[in-house]
Formats: sequence, C-alpha cells, structure tokens
Amino acid sequence: MSGKVSGTTSRHSRFIRLAGTYSNNRGLVYRFGCACGKSQLIKATKQDNPEQQIRTVALRLLARREHSRFELATKLRQRRLPVDLANKVLDEFESEGWLSDERFADVYARQRMDSGYGPIRIRSELQQRGIHSIPACLKEVDDTEWTKRALRLRERRFGLQDLEQDWQEKVRQARFLTQRGYSADQVERALEVTTPDDA
Repeated sequence: MSGKVSGTTSRHSRFIRLAGTYSNNRGLVYRFGCACGKSQLIKATKQDNPEQQIRTVALRLLARREHSRFELATKLRQRRLPVDLANKVLDEFESEGWLSDERFADVYARQRMDSGYGPIRIRSELQQRGIHSIPACLKEVDDTEWTKRALRLRERRFGLQDLEQDWQEKVRQARFLTQRGYSADQVERALEVTTPDDA
C-alpha cells in the first residue's frame, strides 16, 4: 500500500489540467517536461504581481507533495504574501480539487502507518498540520491491529525476549513504543509477547 505513489500520480494529472487553466490570461505558462522518467512542473513565464506570485509558489509546493490548507497558507504567509489574496487562491484550488485536506490526511496517515507510527502520534501530527478530523484509513484499524503493529515494530527493533525480570529494558522499550504513538494498553500487550506464536 503506497499512498505516496498514488498521490503523486493523481497530483501530476491535476497539474496538467491546472497548467492549461493558468496559461490563458494570467501571465503564467507552465508545461510538463520529462527528465529521468519523472514529470516536472516547469515555470515558463510570470508577471510580477502578488496574486500570480501566490499561484506560482502554491503550484510549485503542490507539485512536490500533497499539502493541507493550513500548511500551504503558512508557507505563503512566511513568504510575506498577502493573506487575503492567498485565501482567495486557496479557495479556488479547493473548489477545483487541487487542494484537499481529506486527500492530504489520507496520504499522510498511510505513509506514517507504513513507517511504524501509532494512532496517537499520527493524529497529533495531523492536528499540527491543521487536520482535526480522523481520516478513514485510521478508523479502519482497530485496537487489535494497532497492537500487532506495535509488536512488529518492537520485534524489529529489540527482538521478543522475556522482559519480566528486566525492568530497565522493559521501560526502555515501552518508552520507544509510546514515543512512536501507541497507547499504554497497546504497548503493554506488545511487551507481554515473548514468541511470535503468542502474537
């Protein structure tokens, strides 16, 4: 399962349509070229005014990866671009489907799940990026499955030795799993397993 690949493919297709839109009467002309087998968004011309600067920056950022609206607005603000014009452009991008918090949340959560992170950490990171709803891919994973994921992570990192008589090691492994975003119950159950057959 690779949200990153599918997200990248759909993103390129969206920007092909977007390129045609902004090549007319906006002073922005984009074309897609091919280098090393990868589509690239190449800026050809642009007029020097704030709204078109916002479009240029936003397009470049979205061509690299999915962003939440909060992330994109923050990056535009850091470049000292007008907030009112930025909101106008982002509204337009959302209405056209080029910017989507729902799509971003799904892609981001899947990537973090694949990297071994737990539900608490993933939800916290999404909130930091302006996403306050839980994506469907997280809702689909029940507590038992999260425990299995924590166990697989523990086995790869530490092995499955019996920790009953080694309190310091148990604390160390528990801290690691907690920092990865698993709940106390999930961590405790994962630490109780000593053989793969017990999982």
